Amino acid sequence: MAVNPIMSGGRPPVDAFNAGVSGIKAGMRGVDGAAQEIAELNVKAPDGAPRPDYMDSATDALVDLKIYQRNVEAATKVVKTADEMVGFLLDIRA
Repeated sequence: MAVNPIMSGGRPPVDAFNAGVSGIKAGMRGVDGAAQEIAELNVKAPDGAPRPDYMDSATDALVDLKIYQRNVEAATKVVKTADEMVGFLLDIRA
């Protein structure tokens, strides 16, 4: 038999849903920031020579982009689980 998360002292699914949505928003802001950083990278220094730190900056920005992508994916799973829990609770009440 499934345990009611509210009756067992757990957080209500609505709080989990809100946390997931907040996580998605924060992740998307991070994705936007990393994408902006990538877009603003200058390959050449003012004298026309290649910038020696270009690859490090690009690598850092791409890693950040991937981290934020994973954050959004995880937050999406939280929202999906909260949605399933709300459905489960509604089924119990019906």
